Amino acid sequence: MPASADQRELPLHPHPGGQSSDIRRVARNSFFLTAQPLFMNVVSMFAVAYIARTLGVADFGIFNLVTTYAMLFNPVAQAGLNRVMVRDLASLSDKAEYAARMIALRAVITGVAAFGMVLTAAVAGYDGRTTLAIIAGSSIFVGQMLAEIFADVFLAFERTRFTAIAQLVAGLTLTVLSIAVLYIGLGLFAMIAVYAFGQFLGLGLAVYFIHTKFLRLRWHADWRFAAKSLAEGLPFFASTMMWSITSRIDTLVLSKSSSPAELGLYTSGMLLVARMGILPQGISAALLPTLSRLFSGGETREASTIIRSVSDTLVVLVLPAVVFVVIYSGTITSVLFGSHYVGAAAVLTVGIWILLLKCIIAVQFSVLAGCKREKDVMKSYAVTTGYSILASWLLIRSYGMIGAAFASLSTQILLTVLFLWYSPIRRMIHLGVALKTVGLGGAMLATAYAVSGWNTWCSMGLVASLAAGGAFASGLVRLEQLTWLRRTFRRA
Repeated sequence: MPASADQRELPLHPHPGGQSSDIRRVARNSFFLTAQPLFMNVVSMFAVAYIARTLGVADFGIFNLVTTYAMLFNPVAQAGLNRVMVRDLASLSDKAEYAARMIALRAVITGVAAFGMVLTAAVAGYDGRTTLAIIAGSSIFVGQMLAEIFADVFLAFERTRFTAIAQLVAGLTLTVLSIAVLYIGLGLFAMIAVYAFGQFLGLGLAVYFIHTKFLRLRWHADWRFAAKSLAEGLPFFASTMMWSITSRIDTLVLSKSSSPAELGLYTSGMLLVARMGILPQGISAALLPTLSRLFSGGETREASTIIRSVSDTLVVLVLPAVVFVVIYSGTITSVLFGSHYVGAAAVLTVGIWILLLKCIIAVQFSVLAGCKREKDVMKSYAVTTGYSILASWLLIRSYGMIGAAFASLSTQILLTVLFLWYSPIRRMIHLGVALKTVGLGGAMLATAYAVSGWNTWCSMGLVASLAAGGAFASGLVRLEQLTWLRRTFRRA
């Protein structure tokens, strides 16, 4: 039987000529930007389980608040220059001179952001232990933000495997040491210290790679260049700042209106959602340089083909995973965090749908940024930020942590709708792929209901096997696609 049009262009199917080269490049960079963080997230979840049990619900909530608080200052440290740096550095012949000026500028701004984090924590009204934890956590923030500067250099060169190596070393180090310090009886602040050490170790390795394999590092302060770059980065900064607020306002409002125990339950459930968010973030970063080049060259049709291939792949991977987590959220939270965290299951059931929305948002952000529609991105985030603040305040006051989860989910729905409205490419996903994947998710739900009386682990194995087998049986995943992927990564 001949293949339909949708079947011929299923996810990651090779395309001839230039499109194949572009898709291979996006696939390789997506792999290096997502595989290592996803691997570390899986490994670190065992560490997180131990940390959650050892610290207790209250201190675990404080530690997650430190992470959330620091992320609010990520856009300040980046100042929109991460996008500008990747875009400009990729097209310049004199990369060393540009890097010398931009790295110096971004390092100074990171210091300013760290000072702001410390200053605001001191006047935010938290208790002394929480305030001290946030101030100590600024060391983690500095190491991570400086490392991201060099990761952007790797991305501009489209050599992201060096980012993966540096982050893997950092992640494994802080994971192992965090377990060690808790095992010997040290507590929250010792764990913050080893997290900071791991980030600075990864930073050192990234600096070594840049200096020995790409360009000789120099420091060049140029105030005119700084002013021009900051002006170019302003739309990205505004958008990222508003995105950061919409992503963290639920936790911040909950931290001021609930107990540490409830905050610990909420952040543990949403932690799993955040960890999986590495996937859309990595793919968005890999798409941006390719789409920028294609749009600037007027190759809109080629860009559309890549966008649909990537979007199809994300739906096939993510939707069944989301359904699986919804079905077994209670088991997942209990196994990872212990019986004291059983209340986090409801948060995870609601929040995991954010992952699917973030995949759509990530692709459309790359589209809008690639075709220089930064103002539309800013308008979308402005509307969403106002909504998220109002929704979080109202829903958390009435429904506590479940209200926070619904506020976060509805915010992502609104942002998805706005991005699709402004995007020049509305048809992201092939209809056949979408329908088959939804059907597969429905079959998973029906099977889980039919075997609800079974042992939980047997039920989970059956549903997971159904998802994998159904993907192959329906043609959502084909053997030649896996072979194409293997060849692509062997060339990396």
